Amino acid sequence: AANIDPALSDPGFDPGRLYSVPWQSGITGIAYNAKALPGGITSLDQLLTDPALAGKVTLFSGMRESLPLLAAAEGNGLEGFTDADVDAAIAKVEQAVASGQIRRFTGNDYADDLAQGNVVAALAWSGDVAQLQFDNPDLEFVIPDEGGELWSDNMVVPAGATHKANAERLMDWYYQPEMAADLVNWVGYVCPVPAAKDVLLEYGDEFSVASANSPLVFPSPDDLGNVSVSRELTEDEESRYETDWNAVVT
Repeated sequence: AANIDPALSDPGFDPGRLYSVPWQSGITGIAYNAKALPGGITSLDQLLTDPALAGKVTLFSGMRESLPLLAAAEGNGLEGFTDADVDAAIAKVEQAVASGQIRRFTGNDYADDLAQGNVVAALAWSGDVAQLQFDNPDLEFVIPDEGGELWSDNMVVPAGATHKANAERLMDWYYQPEMAADLVNWVGYVCPVPAAKDVLLEYGDEFSVASANSPLVFPSPDDLGNVSVSRELTEDEESRYETDWNAVVT
């Protein structure tokens, strides 16, 4: 696991990655249909207020998936958003719901709405869009001007596990550049092993080269400079934010 991407090596929930390694990573940003929205979209504010998108927008129903990013857009970023930022973000979403701007709140099924043309723009995960683009090249993914969220699903070993060493060997196996390349070629999410890019280029086939050159799989330094890992929430924050967010979603 020494091959880990430095951008993922020191999250707030596990400083120094002493207890976890990323399985796959991704970016939360905005997906949109370029054919239906020729001018594109660049900001979360536009997503919530642009009349051209009225009734054609979805947000994630999960508090963790939507609220930190929207609160960060109030000016203090994902690493420093405050209660006041959260309250302001929720008020904006409430207004967008009341005005009919938001079609609905979704789980992973937002991808179906995008693919079928039911929505024009949505909060989205980069890897989903990378897969959808194979069938619909009109779909685009952008990191909002306010910044995007970099996240990871993680591999961990439960405390007291009988075969801890075997689990660690499996983690290290996936962190070999060749194995990481094969995996990311299949899933299309942000690869936690930067060295896998060279392997994909060495493969040389059209699909592998496309993966290697995709900013959704290997974000550029500029893109990485515009994303952050969200700060951790206290138990009290988690409870209050969930309650307030769910009141809007329902």
